[in-house]
Amino acid sequence: MQSRGSFTLDDTNYFKGIAILLIVLHNYLHWQVGFSIENESDFTANNAQIFLENLYPVQWPNFFVSIFSFLGHYGVQLFVFFSAYGLSIQFIKNENSRLNYFKYLKTRLKKLYVLLIFGFIVYHIFFYIGFGEVYSLKKTAVKSILLSSSISNFYKPWTYNMLSGPFWFFGLMVQLYVAFPFLFKILKKYKLALILATTYVLITVLYYTVDKQTNFNILPSLIGHLPEVFLGIYFAQNKLKKPSAIVFISSLVVFSLSQVYEFLFPFSFLAFTLVLLYIFENLYIVLGSSWKKIFVSIGKISMIIFVTNGIFRILPLFDIENMDIRAERIFLYLILLLPTCYLLYFIYNKIFEKIK
Repeated sequence: MQSRGSFTLDDTNYFKGIAILLIVLHNYLHWQVGFSIENESDFTANNAQIFLENLYPVQWPNFFVSIFSFLGHYGVQLFVFFSAYGLSIQFIKNENSRLNYFKYLKTRLKKLYVLLIFGFIVYHIFFYIGFGEVYSLKKTAVKSILLSSSISNFYKPWTYNMLSGPFWFFGLMVQLYVAFPFLFKILKKYKLALILATTYVLITVLYYTVDKQTNFNILPSLIGHLPEVFLGIYFAQNKLKKPSAIVFISSLVVFSLSQVYEFLFPFSFLAFTLVLLYIFENLYIVLGSSWKKIFVSIGKISMIIFVTNGIFRILPLFDIENMDIRAERIFLYLILLLPTCYLLYFIYNKIFEKIK
């Protein structure tokens, strides 16, 4: 039903390279007035209609901005999938040895928190360069606690307001690392179909009773991303690399309907993850070696791009209202962002080598 094999490190970086570009383009373009139309942490049925209206007739910049504003945030799902996949591969390799949970958690969280600290430093440097003032250290301390504990992921006014909007992903990763050994064991014991069915009942109930009725988040937390996590574990345990054409078409149909009918909305994230895996795995086959190398090299620095693009997009050079200028300036934005991130990646590695 699916193609078999295991993702290599280059394969993973290839997907991460494309995923981070989707995320960067989304983060930059969806701030354009009238184009914050994605169904991400909440749902509006009219968003899909606006999206389609902007696609035809094909005009610059409506078409370009709409594509990445509406769909670019799904790059996050690929990062969740490959995080679960990578952890699963390590667990499978060490299956015969007894897991020291606290040692495992300490190792994982240490790497995550070092990146978080580095991200805060980068944020403050660019904030000062862009605005000529120092960001509040008190606010930084408070937000670092909320992020590192993942508390901010559960409360809507905080989730995307932790210094840089993309930083909410740190909280999600904290939750994933804490819960992963238990999730891995669950999928070894029970069938994927049963787990997904149970998970979706849980997500749907919480979405309608908690998420829609209160200020508490469900979708940006681990609960909302459990399907992609279990999919990553399943692919690793069964040595799969790509969903079948039937799964791809079915997922595309489910995703399309999920943007119109709210009761299907919680299914959209897993559905589009499968769509992206199918498209980008097939694209890998036909891409020239030069493009593959570009995506792989971008994937290697994807987490540095992740912590940098949030502050980079609000620098005065890029934070402009005129739609045509803002859309066209995305090319200058990428030309400046990527080399900057390669330099920061070099600095980060030097610091991390000393810390670990």
